[in-house]
Amino acid sequence: MPATPRLHRKRFAPLAIAASLVASTTLGLSATGTLSAFTASITNSNNTAATGSLIMQETDSAGTTSCLSTSGTGNAYTSCSTINKYGGTTNQLTPGGAPNVTTVRLYNTGTTAVNGFTLAPGTCTKSGSGTGDLCGQLQLTLTCAPVTGGTAGTAVTLYNAVALNALGASKDIKAASATCVPPTSSTDYVRFTFSVQLSSSADNTVQAQSVSQPLVWTYTGA
Repeated sequence: MPATPRLHRKRFAPLAIAASLVASTTLGLSATGTLSAFTASITNSNNTAATGSLIMQETDSAGTTSCLSTSGTGNAYTSCSTINKYGGTTNQLTPGGAPNVTTVRLYNTGTTAVNGFTLAPGTCTKSGSGTGDLCGQLQLTLTCAPVTGGTAGTAVTLYNAVALNALGASKDIKAASATCVPPTSSTDYVRFTFSVQLSSSADNTVQAQSVSQPLVWTYTGA
């Protein structure tokens, strides 16, 4: 009976070899990528984004002297000393006399609309030999009016004969009048008129005094 095992091995050897060849061929096709399929794709090659800008510009009444927010660090210019809204020390005031009147223009030359607009008066400080407090005797009347196409709109009063030391921490100009918010424009603006007058009740204690008070305009973007 020794011949039987040899015949059995001979009968199945070709089948095993064939199966091995088929597996090798399939594996080879898979590895070399010769098997293919339909595909589809889209590449969006132009995906961009940008931010808008808020740029405040203040000029004198003639539009010849100008300060820009971009002149300072972080779009906040803190050294605009060329535009004096209280009239300066040359035009000296007397009790109940004529006021110092100054006008300025506020523009938004950026690309983003102004959503909030405030004016923050700083601390009024006096100097001079008098013993009285001139900050409490000088009164400010402030109005604003939009100017579109060279034509001024209706003026709105923001302060009406308020003492400089009582102006408060901040004035919400948009809340007072949305028409006084500068548009996004290089030509249209808001005109602010500052009128500073010495109270008729002022006495000799405020003679030979002067005052100084910083004013901070702030735009907030939409």
